[in-house]
Amino acid sequence: MMKKFIKKIIYYSLASFLVLSVLTLAVDKGLRKTNDDLYGDWNRLFTNNINDDIIIVGNSRAKVHFDPSIIEDITGYSSYNLGKDATNLFLQQPIINSILANAKPKYIVLSLDIGSFQKKSEIFEKEQYLPYLNKPYIFPILSQVDSKVSIERLFPLVKYRGQYKIVKTGLKSNLYPANTYTLQKGYFNWERSWNSDFDNFKKTMGENQIVLSTSEIDEGLTLLNDIIIKCRKRGVEVILCQTPRYKELYSYFPQKQLVDLKIENLAKESDVMYFDFSYLSIYDNKEMFYNASHLNSKGATILSHEFSILINENINN
Repeated sequence: MMKKFIKKIIYYSLASFLVLSVLTLAVDKGLRKTNDDLYGDWNRLFTNNINDDIIIVGNSRAKVHFDPSIIEDITGYSSYNLGKDATNLFLQQPIINSILANAKPKYIVLSLDIGSFQKKSEIFEKEQYLPYLNKPYIFPILSQVDSKVSIERLFPLVKYRGQYKIVKTGLKSNLYPANTYTLQKGYFNWERSWNSDFDNFKKTMGENQIVLSTSEIDEGLTLLNDIIIKCRKRGVEVILCQTPRYKELYSYFPQKQLVDLKIENLAKESDVMYFDFSYLSIYDNKEMFYNASHLNSKGATILSHEFSILINENINN
């Protein structure tokens, strides 16, 4: 009697595992066909459909600051923006690794700021990576930040727990691939005026400042140097860049000058281009920002224009 019971448990367990495995594969497959703002750029990259000369990498500030259409018009170089929200240098490795494995740009523009060096204990919008955990240049990085990624990779459908909308999108996209992409070659054209984010930030911060540890800065610089070397080995040159924040926000970053100097020195030692737009003339003009960290479309237009001029001066001449 007990043997039969155990056999039934084993049978139903295996059957459930098989069904969940098939369902997981179906969701993965559908999401890899999905063309929306979360998966569209990843899927174009993994199908070798991003063949641009310049690819911009960074966090949300890169995503809203660099307009590929302006860069293309002025420089003649085709461009794509692969900025990812709330990523630091470490979490930008999956996108950089994916670029090197699936595209052949002439240049990767790495948009840097204090946040590039801050350590993170969680992965923002982790769901964007879930269909691609089989990629050897993505999984090892994510698993170092979030140990649950290892479990999510091994056990069927665990990675999509609570993600009902994404599961539905994935299953549906097997028959009718979603096509709701709104970005402009990865660029988020944010046509908004100054909001209350900075006022709320100041209330929250009080007299506090954002201070990095020595290890965060040193490890970040080491990683940055490794990225430059890795890209150069693949025939891709890195351009380092900083973009403006609203003037008053800089008072919350007492180490900015120190970090700026270290980036500048690394750029000289590595013989890479470095454009610092931190204090671009618009940095004290609220009309160019929608909050203290992010330019709006007006500011992005000016920045992209100034960036393109330097590209022409340093590359095309």
